[in-house]
Amino acid sequence: MAIIRDGDYFVDDVTGEVVGHARFGEDFHINTLEDAKFVLQKMRGCDTRLFALAAEKASILSDITRMEKDIQRQKDYLNWRFTPQLERLAQEKLEGNSRKTLQTPFGKFGYRVTRGSIAVNLDQEAECLQQVAHLVANGILPLSAIKITRKILVSNIPDSVIAQMPEYFIKVDPVEKFFVDTSVKEVKDTVKEEEEDG
Repeated sequence: MAIIRDGDYFVDDVTGEVVGHARFGEDFHINTLEDAKFVLQKMRGCDTRLFALAAEKASILSDITRMEKDIQRQKDYLNWRFTPQLERLAQEKLEGNSRKTLQTPFGKFGYRVTRGSIAVNLDQEAECLQQVAHLVANGILPLSAIKITRKILVSNIPDSVIAQMPEYFIKVDPVEKFFVDTSVKEVKDTVKEEEEDG
């Protein structure tokens, strides 16, 4: 650990903690109105700089938000214009192939198969909720089977219970969905993780 000078302040170079001020040491105490004015001037200076930084940050974020919207509109256009063509190309190139994805240096596109699952039959949702709530109240199902939003969490209901109430649930078959992935999200997530670690 070393103490370094940052303007008028002395800072611990490891923790960033401010440990002193060049204009007053440990022996400085507020004994006069002049001493108080000096300290208040320093506090006001900090508040003024914080206020200025907050205004600058808000301005920068506003500009970035506008730029993000512009770029999103460009991406929406590209998706609208070219996703059907990418899907057609994927169908041609992947037909009869065990691979489901075409890879390029700028991203990949192809097909993903969603997992099959069980979902609540929306025509019977109210009755199903009542039945599941009854099972929760009697300790047969855990409280986690129902969200506070009153959504039924099928993943927390055992198959044996679902089998007893087949009218309330429907089987959702796996679905093959076309996708385009530029992999930029993965890079963005890595940068975010590095910022959190730093």
